[in-house]
Amino acid sequence: MAPSTEHGSSLEPALIKFLRARGPLDGATIAAELKLSQPTFSRLVRTASPRVAAFGARKNRRYVARREIDRVEAAIPIHEITAEGRPRLLGFLSPAATDGFVFTPSDKPGSASEPIASYFPATPHFLEDLLPQGYLGRHLSILHPDLDLPAQPKDWSTNTALRYLTRHAHDSIGNLILGTGSYEGWLRSLIRPPPTVDTASRARVYAERAEVALDTVGGSSVGGDQPKFLQVVSDEKKKAGTRAVIVKFSPRSGSDAAERVADLLHCECIALKILSAHGFDAARSEIVKGEERTFLEVERFDRVWLDSNRDGGAVFGRTGLVSLAALDHHFVGSTGEWPVVSSELEKMRLVPAGTARETLRRFLFGKLIANTDMHNGNLSFRCQGLAALPTLAPIYDMGPMHYALRGGEATWPVWAPLQPSRGEADALPQVLPAALAFWEEVVRDPAISERFRRTAKDNLAQVAKLERVTRFLVP
Repeated sequence: MAPSTEHGSSLEPALIKFLRARGPLDGATIAAELKLSQPTFSRLVRTASPRVAAFGARKNRRYVARREIDRVEAAIPIHEITAEGRPRLLGFLSPAATDGFVFTPSDKPGSASEPIASYFPATPHFLEDLLPQGYLGRHLSILHPDLDLPAQPKDWSTNTALRYLTRHAHDSIGNLILGTGSYEGWLRSLIRPPPTVDTASRARVYAERAEVALDTVGGSSVGGDQPKFLQVVSDEKKKAGTRAVIVKFSPRSGSDAAERVADLLHCECIALKILSAHGFDAARSEIVKGEERTFLEVERFDRVWLDSNRDGGAVFGRTGLVSLAALDHHFVGSTGEWPVVSSELEKMRLVPAGTARETLRRFLFGKLIANTDMHNGNLSFRCQGLAALPTLAPIYDMGPMHYALRGGEATWPVWAPLQPSRGEADALPQVLPAALAFWEEVVRDPAISERFRRTAKDNLAQVAKLERVTRFLVP
């Protein structure tokens, strides 16, 4: 490129074009390529700051072109809602070329130093779990026609998702709120909290809410997504008093498919209670039986009840969550199973010591109860802020999904428990009692269909055989 004698804003188009083509670069490289003196380059980046973002410490400072996203703020504020219900500004996220982001943390109180921004070449890990997905995400295009959202969340781009996240997502998973619009929505929720339902009214209210959820989304779920909705439940008899829950539900009774889904919901509830009884950290759950549907109520562990007002609304604090999938994508890139990814994270000292061992125990329990849906989005970690060391969150979505509907039909595929490898054999004795207790409870539970209980009896016998074999594998 020929040497330039221009100064100021007239050089901005050339700088922006250059950065969009080359990506993040340090100042010396940019100045050399554009034939600029250091003073001229310094003045240029100050003038171009609305269109150029800087990140990294001064010695390693690099620059990237900002990008505009339709109906999204140029600098997106990110707030964290604490367990005490207080907001804390973490910083600002700026979209950058070509698909990256620059995050600039907010100033620390009393600090005179300039905050050091970070660059993410793709969607930051702390945003991945906020992106709408599954059954709950499918109704958003209907509720927010102004955002031009595709009907299926899987078809959303990151830019599309940000239009929603920054305007209407004040009650997303975890404790992060993106954008001014969503933050204002959270403030409004303090004045008008969502109404609660008392425990005695749940069956009736849940039946009504299930119909609304199905009508909004448009009938049965796609791709095996479990129909569900969010609810706040009040119970003066329990110490917790009020709780935020996710409610899964079965089809109306009268078909094999409805019976199978109801069986699986009962099994998930049993699995979580058995795990808790055997010393695992598991989400609290409860079955609510309606006239035509079965409902599984699972308490949200990212919400902390604080208070309720006279109108029956509830105010919650929040705790941060990040999935194993998000950590894998950003830090490991293995797409391996739970034990593999958690082991790599532990080696990198991104999770506490002992995380891989505990993850293996959870994984083996799932294998022993025929859970074939242990993808990395079904294991999460508690976290605080954006860089705190994450610790394992309670177990959820744990059930014998080997028997999930296939093409809408209730089939009976053959199942056999895993054959333990050398690394797994040491951990098996720690989880076999819980797995045996699970199948025993399924066999005994009269709420589960007779056919499924017979299958559970066969599975119990297979796991019992594995227990006898394991005695010879472990010294």
